[in-house]
Amino acid sequence: SEDTALLVSGTGNHPVGNSAGSFGAIVISNGFLGVTGNLYVGNSGVGDMWIGEGTAVVAGTISLGVVSNSNGRLTLAGPGADLSGGPRIGVGTGAVGSVYLSNGIWRAASEVRIGDAGEGLMEIAGGTLDVTNANIFIPYGPGTGRLVMTSADSQMFQQGTDIAVQISNGTNGYGEVVVSNGLMDVMEVDIADGRATAGDMYLYNGTCIVRRTGQSTFNIGSAPYSTGRLVVADSRALLVVTNGNGIVLGGQTANSQFSNAYGRLDFDSGTIITRGLRLAYGRDSSAEVVIKDGKLINVTDTGIIVAQGVNSQASLILANPASMIDATNTSVSNPMIVGNSTGAVGQVFVSNGTVKVSRLVVGNYGTGLVRLENQAQVIVTDNIYMPNNVAGGGTGTGLVLLASQDASLVVTSGSLNVGASWAGAKGAGSHLLISNGTLRVRILSVGLASDGLLTVLDGSVQQGSTSGGEGLKIGTSSEGGTGTVVLAHANALINLPSNTLVFGS
Repeated sequence: SEDTALLVSGTGNHPVGNSAGSFGAIVISNGFLGVTGNLYVGNSGVGDMWIGEGTAVVAGTISLGVVSNSNGRLTLAGPGADLSGGPRIGVGTGAVGSVYLSNGIWRAASEVRIGDAGEGLMEIAGGTLDVTNANIFIPYGPGTGRLVMTSADSQMFQQGTDIAVQISNGTNGYGEVVVSNGLMDVMEVDIADGRATAGDMYLYNGTCIVRRTGQSTFNIGSAPYSTGRLVVADSRALLVVTNGNGIVLGGQTANSQFSNAYGRLDFDSGTIITRGLRLAYGRDSSAEVVIKDGKLINVTDTGIIVAQGVNSQASLILANPASMIDATNTSVSNPMIVGNSTGAVGQVFVSNGTVKVSRLVVGNYGTGLVRLENQAQVIVTDNIYMPNNVAGGGTGTGLVLLASQDASLVVTSGSLNVGASWAGAKGAGSHLLISNGTLRVRILSVGLASDGLLTVLDGSVQQGSTSGGEGLKIGTSSEGGTGTVVLAHANALINLPSNTLVFGS
């Protein structure tokens, strides 16, 4: 009944299913259970705990599956089920722990470990996990951890400072989160956050909101030699990361020595709203992002960087006609940069779909490649710099290729500079190749402070402005770079009927 109470005193461990081969159970259909120490459900044997409409408060930890070959299970079944205590699920090597929240709420004010050295599973199927001022580890150690959210009423909350959801924290561990429904509202997400770990997260018909305001927010392949992957794969999937550095793949610390991390985002469908997207952030790291029918919206003052770290490699691919990146709300001082650091190689393949950015830098200190094919459309509202930002720095290499008849590159409000434009950048190089498709541009400068090459095959350069003094400028910088324009096919066309063609400084 509601008035029934059981109080278990003492600061030690209270086992349920203590010995190998034994079975113990706690059933709370109503009333109150208070435990001042730790509760072990499945210590060396099998333990089961079930809560219907009652309340249980455990001052210490609630461990499910403690010793090798043990098994602990816990179920919250009714809407009035209320449990407090820090979960440890699958503690020892070979131990198995599982939690099923079909209703009610589990409140935790200390670390949540879904898997430690053993195997841990938590399924939220209409219930709520509410964590305050504590990390959530999936798993904590070298074991396996899995969190699954399956119902529209499933909820997971995390509040506090300097805390995160770490999907595999221990060396050689593996963690997995599946949000097939419900709401995940947390402070930070780190996928593969321990050295040599692996972690995966799948977001389907659910919402994930990440709130931390510090530098790290959503990291995929965070630690050295780790492998992390995020899959967003439903039209109703929503990921919101509008604080910190947004989404970072391949290393959490810029240019940290021996990062060698790998991060991947498979964005099949749905919507991602982020405050930045950084691919291959760490030194010697790598990253891949593939967008199919998804829409990525980048907001505020952090841009998109493809191949951030020294000697890093990264690819950003838009594969389907419905794929989109919209970064037009990002300031021009935080552009999309492809190949940002020394030895970095960044590649953007717009096989289909649309990319809208405020400013595009193809190659800064590294190598950048942007390729447009099929029905690809890239719209730049400010300028394109090949290879470096106009603010200075960088002597990298930039290549932009239009490869299909329907491919379109639009820079009608700004300039496209083929060749570095700052003093001292003589060693930089760049090439704009229009094998097919159309470039619409206001001012096209080929050869500035460094050499630049424009090659037109079965494609065209079309006038993007009627203002006087604009058009095509070849070798017009006093820094002495050479500009070369080659029309190499019978259908090659440069069409500037109302603009100017300028040779030489």
